[in-house]
Amino acid sequence: GIDVAILDGRHHPCPKCGGKDRFRAIDLNDGALFCNACRDKNNSDGISAVQWISGCNFNEACQIVFDYLGGRLELNASTILESVCSAKGIPVDSAKSFGAQPADREINGNSHKVVRFPMYGPDNFLLKGVTANGKGVGLFLPDGGKLRDEIVVTEGVKDACAAYSIGYCAVGLPSNEMPSEFATVFSGKEVVIIPDRDAARATGASATGARMQGCESRVGKATLT
Repeated sequence: GIDVAILDGRHHPCPKCGGKDRFRAIDLNDGALFCNACRDKNNSDGISAVQWISGCNFNEACQIVFDYLGGRLELNASTILESVCSAKGIPVDSAKSFGAQPADREINGNSHKVVRFPMYGPDNFLLKGVTANGKGVGLFLPDGGKLRDEIVVTEGVKDACAAYSIGYCAVGLPSNEMPSEFATVFSGKEVVIIPDRDAARATGASATGARMQGCESRVGKATLT
C-alpha cells in the first residue's frame, strides 16, 4: 500500500522505485499518481495505481479494491479472457493465438481468476515454469511457436498481440533485453525490433539486436511516434 501521508500533492520519495523526490498525487478524486521515473504514463486512475504499486493485472487490481471494500468480484473462466483483453486493448483472437488461458492465482489469501500467457524456451519448446525468482524468462510466441521469416519483436505480450492482430508475425519479450541464449530462435530471419520509448528500452533493444545479428539475422529497429 501507499502511506496516505504522501498523498498530499507534494513531492515525496517514490514508494515503488525509491526515488528521493519524484512521486506525488496529481488527482485523488481519480486516484491518479505520478512518478517522474516509474509512473510517468498510463497513470490517470486508481485501478492503474493499484496495478502499479502491487505489480498485478487489471482484474487482480479490481479484486484487491473489492476485497478492501468488503465485496467480491466474480469473474469466471468464460469471461476473464474477454475482460482482460478489453482492459488491455488486446484482440481476443490474438491473445488466443499466443496461448492465453484462464488460470487461478492466490492474492492476499484469496483465489482470483487471471489470464496467463505461456512462454517458450530457445528451442521453441513450451516452458513449464515461466518465471524464476520474479524474473521473466522465455519468449511469447504465436501459433504454438511457429515463426515466419519476417518477425516483429516487442517488449511484452500486449504489444506483440497488437502487432499480430494487424498481420505481423510478432514475438514478445518479457523485458527490454533478450538473453543471448534466445538469439538462435531468430537465426536467418528478418527482424524489426520495436522498443518502448525511453532510454533503457532503446539500450536493451540495441543489445538484443546485436545478439540476433550474431546468429546471422538481419535486424532493424523501429521508433514509435
